[in-house]
Amino acid sequence: MRNLILISVLFLGFSCQDEKDALVESKTLEENSYEIVFNEDSGITPLADRQGILDLDSVEFEKVLTSLEDSIRQIIIDIEPNIPQDDIYVRVYDEISVHLQNLTDRQVKSFQSEASAQNFEVEVDINLQGRRPMMQSALIPQGRRPMMQDQMRYDATAQTSIFIEEIGGGQDVTPIPTTRVWIIDSGIDSSHQDIRFRQRDINLSRDFSRKDTTKQNPFLDKHGHGTQIAGIIGAKSSSSTDNYGMNGVFPRARMVSVKIFNGRGNSSFAKLFNALEHVSNKAKPGDIANLSLGFSIDDSMANQSSVQRKLARLERKINRILNRNIHVVMSAGNDADLSTRNLPGGLISSSTFAHTIASYGHYYNPTSGQNERLFSFFSNYNIPTIDYIEPGEYIFTTAPKSSYAVVSGTSFSAAIFSGILYHGSSFDTLGTVLRGPDASGNNPPYPIAKVR
Repeated sequence: MRNLILISVLFLGFSCQDEKDALVESKTLEENSYEIVFNEDSGITPLADRQGILDLDSVEFEKVLTSLEDSIRQIIIDIEPNIPQDDIYVRVYDEISVHLQNLTDRQVKSFQSEASAQNFEVEVDINLQGRRPMMQSALIPQGRRPMMQDQMRYDATAQTSIFIEEIGGGQDVTPIPTTRVWIIDSGIDSSHQDIRFRQRDINLSRDFSRKDTTKQNPFLDKHGHGTQIAGIIGAKSSSSTDNYGMNGVFPRARMVSVKIFNGRGNSSFAKLFNALEHVSNKAKPGDIANLSLGFSIDDSMANQSSVQRKLARLERKINRILNRNIHVVMSAGNDADLSTRNLPGGLISSSTFAHTIASYGHYYNPTSGQNERLFSFFSNYNIPTIDYIEPGEYIFTTAPKSSYAVVSGTSFSAAIFSGILYHGSSFDTLGTVLRGPDASGNNPPYPIAKVR
């Protein structure tokens, strides 16, 4: 259903502060982090491949899920009884695999010695290194009277970004849908006055970013990116118009925090796989998974079998989510390059539930005396990979520690599109944006989605 395109240079791309910054290569292995991946000869069938399993109600599905997870966990404990259960993350939805952290060399050798008999492979985890947000203003404290609204593209009356207003968002809507947006990111600061979580959404949130399971907290965001994404999608201003506040594209949208990045923007393939497994198991048809992230592979790694296996597994996991009629929204990337060089957004899909989003900005045309929409200089490009284009420059949003920020990047365009989807899968278009002819002379129009 999806075709992997060969990639260059591994990075994790929140949006970048300086597009000329050297990319941080991720050839290093995630320290003491391994995956046990069972093969078909193990005789253990993933849930997604079991007939009728997805037709079960949530209670029965949870029973089957828990039983299978427990049986796989017991295999691990039988091999190494001293591994704490909190260090064992079992995946059974689209594959049978286990993420193990904090392994000693002796424990690794123990699993390697059992691999053939137990029909599994021991794979080392690969680190994904993030970068700082591309364009971000100094943090704006809550409580300050709104000023310089033109520079911040902020509507003090509506308490939202003027670009969120442009696509029809920022206004209260009732009733609030029961669908959820699963934000796979750096966590979300739930102490922010404009971001609220319902108890059920709190219970569904997870932190896969830490090895120390006792300190996991999906609502602590030391990086800031996840809180910015959440604000764009579903913040609801708690302040009077005398102070700054933020109304997202769909105020009060139900959001779930699935944290895979630490405060330095570091993550790994295994942590991303954990997050996708969690969404596969817990999300419902019609839900939205927001992946405002991206990475690619350089030539020196592209032919490595271990990397190819991980890319194939990533493709399969996203396909399984799409097959459940769960929307997957992905950023196009910020390298002014072909979007096929950015994963997962560069995967070509025929699914109507897969959405890759590019960015546009507004520029003054002195000839016409008007502001015009132009394809953002940093945004990756390519059709059919890219499905829609949304505002991605100077977007006002929430930030950690009860503050606000103005940000740019395809990450935030993807968040806007997730907010549009939350209004309903049927939406209108505002127009199109041209980037200019590519090397082949093609100049396709990129449609702008807007709230219906």
